[in-house]
Amino acid sequence: MVGVSLHRRLARLHRLLAVAVLGFASGLPLALTGQAMQAWLTLDGLAIADIGFLTLVGLPYTFKFIWAPLMDRFDLSGRWRRRGWMVLTQLALAVALFALAATSPRESLRAFALLALTVAFLSASQDIVVDAYRTDVLLAAERGLGASLAVMGYRMAMIVSGGITLIWTDAAQGSGWSWSEVYRVMALLMVAAAVLSALLLPGLPPLPAAPAGPGAGTARRSGRQDLLGFAALMAAVALGGIHPTDRQTPGGGCARSPAGRLVAVARTPRALGRSGSAARGDRLHSAAGDLGRPACAL
Repeated sequence: MVGVSLHRRLARLHRLLAVAVLGFASGLPLALTGQAMQAWLTLDGLAIADIGFLTLVGLPYTFKFIWAPLMDRFDLSGRWRRRGWMVLTQLALAVALFALAATSPRESLRAFALLALTVAFLSASQDIVVDAYRTDVLLAAERGLGASLAVMGYRMAMIVSGGITLIWTDAAQGSGWSWSEVYRVMALLMVAAAVLSALLLPGLPPLPAAPAGPGAGTARRSGRQDLLGFAALMAAVALGGIHPTDRQTPGGGCARSPAGRLVAVARTPRALGRSGSAARGDRLHSAAGDLGRPACAL
């Protein structure tokens, strides 16, 4: 009885420590595309406008909800569930940070910006899978404390990558490192996080087995539909960025763009779903006509 109780306590401690370490791994890259990168760019003599523009590389953190369902849908099974994506994103982050350390923002600003955007995308993807793993691995009674430990680890990592790194690069009072050396150290920390994720994290309980026979074909079709839906969403976002949804014509009217037609399509079910059957035909005619009219005319 005592042995069972001790084993449960050790397993609980293992889960909570894993959550704290993963919180640290999640928070480490954030400042490397934020205040640390801004300090690097300032010391390299870049213009204030360029530094301000490069803050946009953090946008993947805002839009990570777009590809989060895709990472959940196509997760690995067995003992690598959740950890497969985790190790992959952490190793990819290490590679991207090594590449960023080898790139001079003064000489190759465009390449530097693309690499910083890649780091932010991979970091946001790591956040997705770490949050999912924390939800799966912790028991219901542990999630409050687990969330606190994850935030603590996250904040400690931000202190390291956004504060202590500035001390390391201070030639007068610090170590006098170059920013390239700092980013290489951060990359090595991400390699260490990947090793810990692969070898020392608690395993997750297996998912229920997929149904055999016709159900397997349905699951494959569902996967293809998920990919097609994601591609359609990306196409709609791209069309919205290239063409405004509506635009004013010289005569004072407005014209519909392809993205505007997608908006109208999305409105059609709402127009058809209102209660009452007597005017259903009129609503169908009105909704179909909306497909040809700009949103500013609706």
